[in-house]
Amino acid sequence: MLNICFMGNPKFAVQTLDVLYNDENFDVKLVVSSKDKKRSRNKLTPTEVKKYATDHGLNVLTPDSVNTYEFVNELESLEIDFIVVVAFGQLIGDLLLERFNDRIINLHPSILPKYRGAAPMQFSLLNGEKKISPTTMLIEKGLDSGDILTQELVDIDIKDDYYSLEEKMSEYGSKAIRYTLLNFDEVYANRKKQDSSKATFTKKITKDMGKINWNDESIKIYNKIRALIYY
Repeated sequence: MLNICFMGNPKFAVQTLDVLYNDENFDVKLVVSSKDKKRSRNKLTPTEVKKYATDHGLNVLTPDSVNTYEFVNELESLEIDFIVVVAFGQLIGDLLLERFNDRIINLHPSILPKYRGAAPMQFSLLNGEKKISPTTMLIEKGLDSGDILTQELVDIDIKDDYYSLEEKMSEYGSKAIRYTLLNFDEVYANRKKQDSSKATFTKKITKDMGKINWNDESIKIYNKIRALIYY
Protein backbone atom coordinates (compact mmCIF):
# COMPACT_ATOMS: atom_id res chain seq x y z
CA MET A 1 0.00 0.00 0.00
CA LEU A 2 1.29 3.46 -0.93
CA ASN A 3 1.03 6.30 1.56
CA ILE A 4 -0.26 9.43 -0.18
CA CYS A 5 -0.28 13.12 0.65
CA PHE A 6 -2.85 14.83 -1.57
CA MET A 7 -2.66 18.57 -2.29
CA GLY A 8 -5.53 20.34 -4.05
CA ASN A 9 -8.31 22.90 -3.83
CA PRO A 10 -11.12 23.01 -6.40
CA LYS A 11 -13.82 20.68 -7.63
CA PHE A 12 -11.54 19.54 -10.45
CA ALA A 13 -9.26 17.87 -7.88
CA VAL A 14 -11.96 16.06 -5.92
CA GLN A 15 -12.44 13.08 -8.24
CA THR A 16 -8.74 12.23 -8.11
CA LEU A 17 -8.85 12.36 -4.31
CA ASP A 18 -11.97 10.18 -4.35
CA VAL A 19 -10.33 7.57 -6.59
CA LEU A 20 -7.27 7.37 -4.35
CA TYR A 21 -9.36 7.27 -1.16
CA ASN A 22 -11.51 4.39 -2.43
CA ASP A 23 -8.64 2.30 -3.83
CA GLU A 24 -7.17 -0.35 -1.52
CA ASN A 25 -3.74 0.22 -3.08
CA PHE A 26 -3.50 3.66 -1.46
CA ASP A 27 -3.71 5.13 2.01
CA VAL A 28 -4.42 8.87 1.90
CA LYS A 29 -2.53 9.84 5.03
CA LEU A 30 -2.93 13.59 4.63
CA VAL A 31 -4.91 16.09 2.58
CA VAL A 32 -3.51 19.60 2.18
CA SER A 33 -5.66 22.46 0.97
CA SER A 34 -5.99 26.24 1.15
CA LYS A 35 -7.50 28.02 4.10
CA ASP A 36 -11.23 28.74 4.22
CA LYS A 37 -12.19 31.92 2.37
CA LYS A 38 -14.93 34.46 2.95
CA ARG A 39 -17.47 34.15 0.17
CA SER A 40 -21.18 35.06 0.15
CA ARG A 41 -22.34 37.02 3.19
CA ASN A 42 -18.78 36.93 4.57
CA LYS A 43 -19.24 33.29 5.51
CA LEU A 44 -16.04 31.26 5.71
CA THR A 45 -16.22 28.46 3.16
CA PRO A 46 -13.74 25.58 2.79
CA THR A 47 -12.35 24.44 -0.55
CA GLU A 48 -14.10 21.58 -2.31
CA VAL A 49 -11.14 19.32 -1.51
CA LYS A 50 -11.27 20.19 2.19
CA LYS A 51 -15.03 19.57 2.22
CA TYR A 52 -14.51 16.08 0.78
CA ALA A 53 -11.67 15.28 3.17
CA THR A 54 -13.62 16.44 6.21
CA ASP A 55 -16.74 14.52 5.16
CA HIS A 56 -14.68 11.34 4.84
CA GLY A 57 -12.74 11.71 8.06
CA LEU A 58 -9.38 12.36 6.42
CA ASN A 59 -6.58 14.23 8.13
CA VAL A 60 -6.53 17.78 6.72
CA LEU A 61 -3.99 20.60 7.00
CA THR A 62 -4.26 24.13 5.61
CA PRO A 63 -0.75 25.55 6.07
CA ASP A 64 0.22 29.05 5.03
CA SER A 65 3.14 27.41 3.28
CA VAL A 66 4.11 23.82 2.53
CA ASN A 67 7.73 24.92 2.25
CA THR A 68 8.66 24.71 5.91
CA TYR A 69 10.66 22.22 7.94
CA GLU A 70 7.66 21.71 10.21
CA PHE A 71 5.47 20.62 7.30
CA VAL A 72 8.13 18.41 5.70
CA ASN A 73 8.79 16.73 9.05
CA GLU A 74 5.04 16.04 9.32
CA LEU A 75 5.12 14.28 5.95
CA GLU A 76 8.15 12.22 6.95
CA SER A 77 6.47 11.19 10.20
CA LEU A 78 3.56 9.87 8.13
CA GLU A 79 6.00 7.91 5.93
CA ILE A 80 4.59 9.48 2.77
CA ASP A 81 5.55 7.66 -0.43
CA PHE A 82 4.12 10.13 -2.96
CA ILE A 83 2.74 13.64 -2.96
CA VAL A 84 -0.04 14.10 -5.50
CA VAL A 85 -0.76 17.69 -6.57
CA VAL A 86 -3.93 18.68 -8.43
CA ALA A 87 -4.73 22.39 -8.83
CA PHE A 88 -3.23 23.32 -5.48
CA GLY A 89 -1.94 26.83 -6.07
CA GLN A 90 1.12 26.98 -3.84
CA LEU A 91 4.53 26.67 -5.43
CA ILE A 92 6.55 23.65 -4.32
CA GLY A 93 9.93 24.86 -3.08
CA ASP A 94 13.41 23.44 -2.72
CA LEU A 95 12.84 21.85 0.67
CA LEU A 96 10.01 19.60 -0.51
CA LEU A 97 11.72 18.92 -3.82
CA GLU A 98 14.87 17.75 -2.05
CA ARG A 99 13.13 15.61 0.57
CA PHE A 100 10.70 14.02 -1.92
CA ASN A 101 12.83 14.04 -5.04
CA ASP A 102 10.91 12.58 -8.04
CA ARG A 103 8.02 11.59 -5.78
CA ILE A 104 5.86 14.70 -6.27
CA ILE A 105 3.41 14.07 -9.09
CA ASN A 106 1.25 16.76 -10.65
CA LEU A 107 -1.85 16.42 -12.82
CA HIS A 108 -2.06 19.13 -15.48
CA PRO A 109 -4.99 19.24 -17.94
CA SER A 110 -3.22 20.13 -21.17
CA ILE A 111 -0.95 18.63 -23.80
CA LEU A 112 2.23 19.91 -22.22
CA PRO A 113 4.36 21.80 -23.04
CA LYS A 114 1.34 23.60 -24.50
CA TYR A 115 -0.76 25.67 -22.09
CA ARG A 116 1.40 25.75 -19.01
CA GLY A 117 -0.05 27.80 -16.18
CA ALA A 118 -3.29 28.28 -14.30
CA ALA A 119 -6.05 28.03 -16.95
CA PRO A 120 -5.24 25.31 -19.50
CA MET A 121 -8.79 24.10 -20.02
CA GLN A 122 -10.16 27.59 -20.55
CA PHE A 123 -7.49 28.47 -23.09
CA SER A 124 -7.92 25.16 -24.90
CA LEU A 125 -11.57 26.11 -25.41
CA LEU A 126 -10.83 29.75 -26.22
CA ASN A 127 -8.47 28.66 -28.98
CA GLY A 128 -10.80 26.04 -30.38
CA GLU A 129 -8.53 23.08 -29.67
CA LYS A 130 -9.79 19.66 -30.77
CA LYS A 131 -7.65 17.63 -28.34
CA ILE A 132 -6.54 17.88 -24.73
CA SER A 133 -4.68 15.58 -22.35
CA PRO A 134 -4.55 14.78 -18.66
CA THR A 135 -0.77 14.95 -18.25
CA THR A 136 0.91 13.44 -15.22
CA MET A 137 4.31 14.94 -14.59
CA LEU A 138 7.08 15.38 -12.08
CA ILE A 139 7.18 18.72 -10.30
CA GLU A 140 10.34 20.79 -10.51
CA LYS A 141 11.19 24.46 -9.92
CA GLY A 142 9.81 25.71 -13.24
CA LEU A 143 6.15 26.37 -14.01
CA ASP A 144 4.67 23.07 -15.27
CA SER A 145 8.03 22.26 -16.83
CA GLY A 146 8.80 18.90 -15.21
CA ASP A 147 9.30 15.60 -17.00
CA ILE A 148 6.16 14.06 -18.49
CA LEU A 149 5.14 10.68 -17.09
CA THR A 150 1.92 9.96 -19.00
CA GLN A 151 -0.20 11.66 -21.65
CA GLU A 152 -3.39 10.44 -23.33
CA LEU A 153 -5.17 12.50 -25.97
CA VAL A 154 -8.84 13.19 -25.25
CA ASP A 155 -11.30 14.71 -27.74
CA ILE A 156 -12.78 18.13 -27.07
CA ASP A 157 -16.27 18.04 -28.54
CA ILE A 158 -17.54 21.17 -30.25
CA LYS A 159 -20.40 21.10 -27.72
CA ASP A 160 -18.06 20.99 -24.72
CA ASP A 161 -18.01 24.02 -22.47
CA TYR A 162 -15.86 24.56 -19.40
CA TYR A 163 -18.18 22.58 -17.13
CA SER A 164 -18.36 19.50 -19.35
CA LEU A 165 -14.64 19.62 -20.12
CA GLU A 166 -13.78 19.92 -16.44
CA GLU A 167 -15.90 16.86 -15.70
CA LYS A 168 -14.32 14.92 -18.55
CA MET A 169 -10.79 15.85 -17.49
CA SER A 170 -11.52 15.06 -13.85
CA GLU A 171 -12.48 11.54 -14.87
CA TYR A 172 -9.55 10.94 -17.22
CA GLY A 173 -7.14 12.72 -14.91
CA SER A 174 -8.02 10.61 -11.88
CA LYS A 175 -7.41 7.46 -13.93
CA ALA A 176 -4.08 8.85 -15.16
CA ILE A 177 -2.90 9.55 -11.60
CA ARG A 178 -3.93 6.08 -10.46
CA TYR A 179 -2.12 4.44 -13.38
CA THR A 180 0.99 6.54 -12.81
CA LEU A 181 1.22 5.63 -9.14
CA LEU A 182 0.58 1.92 -9.66
CA ASN A 183 3.09 1.73 -12.51
CA PHE A 184 5.53 4.34 -11.31
CA ASP A 185 8.77 2.48 -11.97
CA GLU A 186 7.76 1.89 -15.59
CA VAL A 187 6.46 5.39 -16.34
CA TYR A 188 9.42 6.96 -14.55
CA ALA A 189 11.87 4.95 -16.62
CA ASN A 190 10.08 6.13 -19.77
CA ARG A 191 9.57 9.74 -18.71
CA LYS A 192 10.31 12.41 -21.28
CA LYS A 193 11.60 15.92 -20.96
CA GLN A 194 9.49 18.76 -22.25
CA ASP A 195 10.62 20.77 -25.23
CA SER A 196 10.56 24.23 -23.68
CA SER A 197 10.95 25.85 -27.09
CA LYS A 198 7.39 24.69 -27.82
CA ALA A 199 5.93 25.88 -24.51
CA THR A 200 2.95 28.22 -24.40
CA PHE A 201 1.56 29.86 -21.28
CA THR A 202 -1.88 30.73 -19.99
CA LYS A 203 -2.78 33.61 -17.72
CA LYS A 204 -5.25 34.13 -14.92
CA ILE A 205 -8.82 34.48 -16.15
CA THR A 206 -10.40 37.88 -15.47
CA LYS A 207 -13.97 39.08 -15.93
CA ASP A 208 -12.83 41.55 -18.57
CA MET A 209 -11.78 38.62 -20.74
CA GLY A 210 -15.45 37.65 -20.98
CA LYS A 211 -16.44 40.82 -22.84
CA ILE A 212 -17.67 39.97 -26.32
CA ASN A 213 -16.73 41.89 -29.42
CA TRP A 214 -19.72 41.31 -31.66
CA ASN A 215 -17.58 42.11 -34.68
CA ASP A 216 -15.50 38.97 -34.09
CA GLU A 217 -16.05 35.82 -36.12
CA SER A 218 -18.93 33.70 -34.83
CA ILE A 219 -16.64 30.77 -33.91
CA LYS A 220 -14.45 33.08 -31.81
CA ILE A 221 -17.51 34.37 -29.94
CA TYR A 222 -18.78 30.82 -29.44
CA ASN A 223 -15.43 29.64 -28.08
CA LYS A 224 -15.30 32.55 -25.65
CA ILE A 225 -18.76 31.75 -24.33
CA ARG A 226 -18.04 28.08 -23.75
CA ALA A 227 -14.63 28.77 -22.22
CA LEU A 228 -15.79 31.49 -19.82
CA ILE A 229 -19.34 30.33 -19.15
CA TYR A 230 -18.81 30.20 -15.41
CA TYR A 231 -18.10 33.95 -15.17
